[in-house]
Amino acid sequence: DAARALHAANRIWITGFRSCRGVADLLTYQLRLFRPDAVQLVGGSGPFDLDHGAFRSDDAVVVIGFAPYTLVSVETARAAHQARATLIAIADTITAPMAEGADHLLLFEAASSPGFFPSLTGAIAVAQSLAAVAFTLGGAGAKRKLEETEGRLARMSQYTVEKG
Repeated sequence: DAARALHAANRIWITGFRSCRGVADLLTYQLRLFRPDAVQLVGGSGPFDLDHGAFRSDDAVVVIGFAPYTLVSVETARAAHQARATLIAIADTITAPMAEGADHLLLFEAASSPGFFPSLTGAIAVAQSLAAVAFTLGGAGAKRKLEETEGRLARMSQYTVEKG
């Protein structure tokens, strides 16, 4: 259902702060491969509060976070609510403050990590699954756009030539 919301959205806004920024960057990159004009990273091109003012009711806003939660992730969720945008929360618990009132909540386990730092493996898996299902829902149009993007990147010599 969350992927359907992304597919239906006019624009997709993605945010993750602190250690969740990498997950947000990954989801932004993957979605932009086939929806380049529709995906924005909150705070990616300027102050995040300006992006909050740009949210619209036909947008989807993805907020990624785990405890301890950043204030700006909660503010982003509130701005999505105020704009009546669809809110998709990728969080560690159903009680995450940035997930309050979310239209879609996708949970991941962050606390059980063998090291000091919480694990983002689950958040990355959720983000990649979300992008994959949104791509599939896009059908032939998404495939065509992905092929155009990959072709453009190849023409720009963004990839190395493998020697076989």
